[in-house]
Formats: sequence, C-alpha cells, structure tokens
Amino acid sequence: MMGVSQPRNVKLASLFYRMKLIEAYGTGISKIISCYKGLPMHPEFENVEGAFRVILPNIHAQELSVEDEKYLPILRLFEKQKEITRSNVEEALGIGTTHAINMLKEMLNKDLISKVGNGRLTRYMAK
Repeated sequence: MMGVSQPRNVKLASLFYRMKLIEAYGTGISKIISCYKGLPMHPEFENVEGAFRVILPNIHAQELSVEDEKYLPILRLFEKQKEITRSNVEEALGIGTTHAINMLKEMLNKDLISKVGNGRLTRYMAK
C-alpha cells in the first residue's frame, strides 16, 4: 500500500516481466484499488507472516434476498453456459413449462436476467 514492491519470487517476477505478463513492478495493488473506486465494496488485503492474500469481491454479483434464493438453481445454470432456454430450466429443476415460464418472468421483472429473442428462439442471459 505504501508503494514498495518486493516480489516473493524474484526469478518468477523477472520472467513474467520479460514475457510482458506484467508491465511494471509494484503497480498491481494500486490498479486493483482504482478498479473498486466509487463502489460500495472494496478488496481486502491481508498480510501475515509468510503470506499475502487479496480478496476481490465480485462487482457483478447481485445480492439475493431470502425470497429470491429460489432462483439460485437457475442462476447456477449460467456457470456452465452463457445462455439458457426455458427447457434448460424445466430439465434442471424438474418442473413443468408453465412453472418455468413464470419463474423466468419473475427473474426478468427483478432484473436478474435478460431475454434474447422471441418464440422458439427465446434465450436468457445472466445480468
């Protein structure tokens, strides 16, 4: 935080620099902090003897209320694929078409997902 850079593995840091995987020594933490500027969440830095840990909150994750937790199985489908269909929801949850449509409509109204296309080509994407 004070601008002092001390690589834990000098040879590895040097190799990364030559491979252009890092642009300069000691710039990473300030870049991380600037990315979270103005956001309600901030990264956590821990420095204990022999270890350094950074926890980066997901700025795109939305807090779900207790009543919205019923949508988690649907939201988890997006971990495996970018877009899902109504039939994906039916299959994953073991529910009928009407129930799947209603759940997807609720999620659209709560701005948890977005709709792409219409009719048989309708797909849903996570926000």
